Amino acid sequence: MDKKQFRKTFLDKLNVLNISKKDCSSLYKKLFESKEFNFASTIAVTLNSKIEINTLPIIQKCWKMGKKVVIPKTFPNRKMFFYIYNENTKLVKSKFGILEPINSQMVLKDEIDLMIVPGLCFDKLNHYRLGFGGGYYDRFLSDYNGYTISLATKHQLLETPEWVVDDFDKQINKIIY
Repeated sequence: MDKKQFRKTFLDKLNVLNISKKDCSSLYKKLFESKEFNFASTIAVTLNSKIEINTLPIIQKCWKMGKKVVIPKTFPNRKMFFYIYNENTKLVKSKFGILEPINSQMVLKDEIDLMIVPGLCFDKLNHYRLGFGGGYYDRFLSDYNGYTISLATKHQLLETPEWVVDDFDKQINKIIY
């Protein structure tokens, strides 16, 4: 199935599902126990939409551990950069409905140790992700040398990709499910 069609079908599915707190607490526990999380000083994460796993517990854990949290901001030409996120960061809703920073300092790509990469669904075998269709993460990850982790509920995990994987699609280092 082509990506656009599969993405729409999957979005419809996720919109009717409710991600349980039990599913999430298990994912958080596995993430917080991972060596990649514990060794990282700067962690990139999104501020989630309603159909995504809640990222606030991840952000709060990072702050509690003294880690630097950075969040994405999108720009024209499908560019994305990450900015420091703390209690003083002012946010505005982007055209995608995601909160983005407006008064924060940009962090260079090579300063980010770990990226927690969002997605609609993931394939267990090859670690490909199907994103929301903008291509922002694939472009950003094309020359990112840090470590990537995605969190997936049982509803988001497939054995193999059921969509067409393109040459520019980037694999995730680790999928926690």
